[in-house]
Order: sequence, then structure tokens, then C-alpha cells
Amino acid sequence: MLTNGTELAREEGRNPAAGGGVLESVSDCALSVDGNWRVTALNRAAEEATGVSREAAVGRACCDVLKQSMCRGHCSLMRLLSGDGEMVARSHAMREIAERLPRIAESGTTVLIEGGSGTGKELVARRLHAASGRAGRAFVTVNCAALPDALLENEIFGYEAGAFRDAARGRRGRLEEASGGTLFLDEIGDISPALQVRLLRVLQESEYRPAGSEKTLEADARLIAATGRNLDELVTRGRFRQDLFYRVNVVRITIPPLRERTADIQPLVEHFIARLNAETGRGVSGLDPAATAAFMRYEWPGNVRELVAALEHAYVLCPGQVLKLEHMPAALLAGQGSGGAPPGATLRELEAWAIRQALAGNGGRRRDAARQLGIDPSTLWRKMKRMGLR
Repeated sequence: MLTNGTELAREEGRNPAAGGGVLESVSDCALSVDGNWRVTALNRAAEEATGVSREAAVGRACCDVLKQSMCRGHCSLMRLLSGDGEMVARSHAMREIAERLPRIAESGTTVLIEGGSGTGKELVARRLHAASGRAGRAFVTVNCAALPDALLENEIFGYEAGAFRDAARGRRGRLEEASGGTLFLDEIGDISPALQVRLLRVLQESEYRPAGSEKTLEADARLIAATGRNLDELVTRGRFRQDLFYRVNVVRITIPPLRERTADIQPLVEHFIARLNAETGRGVSGLDPAATAAFMRYEWPGNVRELVAALEHAYVLCPGQVLKLEHMPAALLAGQGSGGAPPGATLRELEAWAIRQALAGNGGRRRDAARQLGIDPSTLWRKMKRMGLR
């Protein structure tokens, strides 16, 4: 049993760090954690199972106490409280999106998700579906940029046998497959004017006809659209119908690029390292300071998708437990990007910059900064002393 210590304390009317009368009443292993996933209390059964005393456990990260492959990236409590281990909401922008999602999901309205490649548009769409009343039905995706116009139209609406020369048999469209559920149209800004007209009818009349059919079918799927292009600009240029834009853009969610939400980089790294550890059975602890600095300075044109690829690349090349700058892809080694440590900085300069960033981001608390950097607090203190950092 793993619970949130703050909620437990609120129920008991006491301080969150005061220990656990409720936990002792539980015969199974039980511990509580605070908002930073640090242990606030545990019962005797948990002490015996983990081999860690209460005095030693309180204040430590729960994953360090439990030492389970499910920790961090696969933690059920973390998924329950945050909605997902992959949609990190540490930055203000992402926290705002996370707070809005439940209300948007319940509304059932059409949603437009904006964001660059790899920012997580489909992840947001899936969370909207999972939190809606349609969660038990299908979530169907169509990439509008992946198919020629004629094939895309048949993919969405389906067709009857004999509708065209090679149509020996009919096929259900994705719209029919998503009936009762959600249809996610990715890169909607790439569809042709003709297809825009057909899609507009679906949104206005809630009906459509498969190619070659005289039968009108009811459209009972929630539409969530996504684009990496500026639809407002496309409307101005006459490339996207204004009436369709108004139908699609009922609620708009804009996901900023990763370079604009650097507060999410470290927790994303922790999440995906935990996931890779669970998948590979390895015990990688994190990035060294120089690699952390490079991650914070890099502009991430591929966003979260590129970050995951960089970590996977490092996993292949790293023989030990700490991912270093030398294990990273060439783009990070080249130090592309602006802001943060200066391009061409030495490893020592990058390390010093990373330490300053970690201390600043954690209010000067060395223990928290060390955890972020993936090193022991005493190691951090020695490095600070050697570098003349206060």
C-alpha cells in the first residue's frame, strides 16, 4: 500500500510528517509519501519487508526505499495523482494544461491541439479520451500528412465494394471504427480543400457517406485534431476553411516546445531513465553534471521525442550507471542551441553551470540539487568547494 502522506495527514488532522497511526492499523506493508515522493511514514510491516528502519527511510525518495522496477516511471500512485508518469507537468505551462484537461475531457467538445513535432500532442489527446465518458470505447488515430488525399479520404470515411477499380471489397472507415469513442486527426492542417468540406459536414450534421455508398451513416465520434502548423495563418492565406476552423477550434490547447519549458527536462529524464531501467534491467542512476548541462542548453528541435532518442542512444553506449556527455548523440556533443552555458564550454565549465542551475532551481538546497544532478550531496559539496561555488 502506497499513499500520499499529505492526504493521509489531512484525514487524521495532523502534520504530514508526524508519522502514521493509520498505517500501523494496516497489516500489509504500507508507507506514505509527500508531494516530492519522499517517505513521510511507514509501518512495521514495511520496515521488515524493505529492511529499512523508519528513521532511515523518512525523508528519502520512496523509490530508494522500495527499490522496485515499478518505481518512478511505472508507479501506480504517481499515475493516479499526476494522470500519467509521461506527461510531466513541472513547468507552469504544462501544469496549466494538466489542470484544464479534466474539464475539457468532460465537455465532449471538439479540441484543437497545437504543438511542434514530438511535443506530445497525441499523448494529450489520449489523456482527454481516457478522462472522458468515451473512455471505454475506441481511440482511433489518423495521420493526415502520411497519405495522399484520395487515400486519406477513404481511410477516414471508408468505401463500398466497387467504389473504385481496386475496391473488390468494402472497408470501414476510421470514423466508423471510432463510433462511440474518439477520432484523433493528427496534422489536420495538411488536408485538402475537398476533404475539408466533407469533414465540415461531419461536424455540422454528424453524418457522412462512405465512398460509393448511397447510405448515410451517423457520425458518433468525438473529434480531436492536432497540428504543428499555424491554422490561423492558413485561414488568412485561404488554405484552410474558416468555417471548419471555427468548428475545430472550439477549445485550443497549445503545447510549448521543450526549449521553453526547461523545468520539465529533468523530471522527463528521470521518468524515461526509470522506464529504460525497467525495460532493460539496468540500474542507471541518471546524467552526470556535464550531460545535464548539455540537456538544459540544447534547443531540442525534436522535443520530447528527441530527448527519449538521446537517452536511448546513451544507454547503448554507456557501460556504467551514469550517462555522460560522451555517450550522447552528436547534436548534443556539438552544443547546439542558445542560452545557458556558452557554446564551446569545457566540461568543467558545463559542470559548474549545471551545479549553479540545480542549486538555483532548488532554492539553494544542496540535498535536492544533488538529487537532481544524480550525485551524492557530499560529492556535490566537494565539487562546489573545488570550483569556488557558494
